[in-house]
Amino acid sequence: MRPAVLASLSAVTLFACSGVVHLPRPAREGPAAAPLATGAGPRHPLDPLSAAEIRTTTDALAAARHTDSESRFPWITLVEPAKADVLAWSAGKPFARRALAVVKQGPRTFEGVVDVDAKKVVSWKEIEGVQPSILVEEFLAVTDIVKAAPAWQQAMRRRGYQSFDGIVCMPLSAGYYGVTEEEGRRLLRVPCFDGKGVKNYWGRPIEGVLALVDLNAKKVLKVIDGPVVPVPTAPADYDAESVGKLREAAPALAVEAPRGTGYAIAGQEVSWQNWHFHLRVDPRAGLVVSLVRYDDGGRLRSVLYEGHAAELFVPYMDPDVGWYFRTYMDRGEYGVGKLATSLVPGGDCPRHATFFGDVLADDRGAPVERPRIACLFERDAGDVAWWPRSATTTTCSTGSSARTARSRSPSVPPGSTR
Repeated sequence: MRPAVLASLSAVTLFACSGVVHLPRPAREGPAAAPLATGAGPRHPLDPLSAAEIRTTTDALAAARHTDSESRFPWITLVEPAKADVLAWSAGKPFARRALAVVKQGPRTFEGVVDVDAKKVVSWKEIEGVQPSILVEEFLAVTDIVKAAPAWQQAMRRRGYQSFDGIVCMPLSAGYYGVTEEEGRRLLRVPCFDGKGVKNYWGRPIEGVLALVDLNAKKVLKVIDGPVVPVPTAPADYDAESVGKLREAAPALAVEAPRGTGYAIAGQEVSWQNWHFHLRVDPRAGLVVSLVRYDDGGRLRSVLYEGHAAELFVPYMDPDVGWYFRTYMDRGEYGVGKLATSLVPGGDCPRHATFFGDVLADDRGAPVERPRIACLFERDAGDVAWWPRSATTTTCSTGSSARTARSRSPSVPPGSTR
């Protein structure tokens, strides 16, 4: 089981979606806001922050006059207790809860730590020379900023565009290249796409035009107007309506668990056969698996204290002026957990899977809930490539004996991103 769990941690998959930013709805009070647990509050030191704890964090920062209506919150996440404290804890014992808030106040960045139980700020400091992750409101604002720039409009007219309706611009992280005029600025490099008449505007890139946007100043600093490259005209949409007649579908293949699951869930903790582990979704790291232990003859043997994606580095490695900077660090610049979208039963995960949501803070620090951000299910590990056969026997291992010999493992795929 351990290799399967670790593999699903490292294989966080990025999917290109429609490009529409779906804002989650405000979190409800009570059990519905809890990710896996049946109660609203945390039951384990490593449980993610609840909606109530996120509200307590922002209220404490405001009461201390560190934040106001102009403050933005790229992250509000759990401050994990010391490893020794977690290992010494047992069910029923109290545990401390602290939250880390990364706060953008104008062009300045601060980190605040809040004692959730005491409802007070225990640390507040400015972090100089850094930029926090990109905000959702910055995603939404960038197209209007770019379209308002005269230099960009001129570049587009040179390509035959008189109207900019249907043009969609993408907020891409700028990277760092030691350019003097870019130092200390909060930048995005913004390419655009022609979405008029298509659903998949990614298939209509407008190459050769790139806007450099200062998010703090809310203006375009520079427009690169390179050679005119024809916009692709080949079919770009892949939905059934656009593609037309499809091939005949293969017979349905169902993955079922008619006798129920082989695992048990208590709060955020999972038990499966002799294995035990803790799950949570972090807005930055994504899926976090902790305290992986194996019941070895009555002794819980530690296999892994904590595992998650350290970073998702996506270098496109194209020297073109419109592509060289595309070296995304999805965890730090965007947030693996924040990018996750709801999983589809029967598509991303089997219908019998256990789905669970999460609660995170939006740009203004309000808690929001998202359904089906991760799922848990058992799966067959697959057939062996060959069967051993003795020269002295006329039978081989098939049928029910083969089926019972197959390895089973629980899978924990995270929500799809992008």
